[in-house]
Amino acid sequence: MTFAKRKAVNPDNIEPEGSNRHNISVGQIMSSSEPTLAQLAEQEKHARVQRAQLEKKKATMTHKSLEESEDEQPPQVQHDELTATALKLKAFEREKANLNAQLATKQRAAT
Repeated sequence: MTFAKRKAVNPDNIEPEGSNRHNISVGQIMSSSEPTLAQLAEQEKHARVQRAQLEKKKATMTHKSLEESEDEQPPQVQHDELTATALKLKAFEREKANLNAQLATKQRAAT
């Protein structure tokens, strides 16, 4: 024969016989678990702030990646580009000097 286990009874927590522990209505349960209008508004505001922060972070990352891609050229390529630019600058300066000399010659001939 097996004996059923009895629950230990706490003398401070004795309920009268026939009391209904489950006297909460379904409406009370549903209303307490549903967020209020203010809570929904706060959640939406929080979501908008998070989306804005995410967009800002994406924009910053895109900007940084563009800067990094410009700086990622090998040093030799950068050196070659600088040399080519310096040569072009010298050629333009020579052309300017020639044009100034031609202008001075024409001005002397006109006087």
